[in-house]
Amino acid sequence: MPRSSSPTVKAAVLAVNVTKFRAVGVVLTSATFSLVSGDPDYFHTDGVNIWITIPKGAPKNLDIEIAFQTDASQYLLIGIAFNKTQFDPGVEGALEFPFIGISRLEQANAPMNAISELRVKDAHVKDRMGVNYDYYLMLQEVASGSIGVIDPPIDTQGGN
Repeated sequence: MPRSSSPTVKAAVLAVNVTKFRAVGVVLTSATFSLVSGDPDYFHTDGVNIWITIPKGAPKNLDIEIAFQTDASQYLLIGIAFNKTQFDPGVEGALEFPFIGISRLEQANAPMNAISELRVKDAHVKDRMGVNYDYYLMLQEVASGSIGVIDPPIDTQGGN
């Protein structure tokens, strides 16, 4: 259902540092995260966990957008999946996460010459509040072509 007004968007960029790559079928790939940019009132990380805090009084029509980035010479982000942690009759994440984009960006004079970026929008749909999702980032190791999965612990808290 379309919204009546344009949403307010809060965005963050998180660098993904793969600490131990493991191909699918073994165990999950290990990674740490660092906040490259984003409003510190909304986004926090301790390197392992990621918290999104919706402050009291935040706009009711709020979208959260997160861009995950890796060094494209080592790992390419290739997808994301969502899993509801409890029963919900809706399509798996389709309403809550209406936009997912993948891109490769070149950056001059940056620590990484090229980055792989996966951007996801969480629309915070009103009738989906209280439905929790696990996120699974899929990536490809450039050297081997193997596919791995990262389960970033993301927790959204607060709100009006």
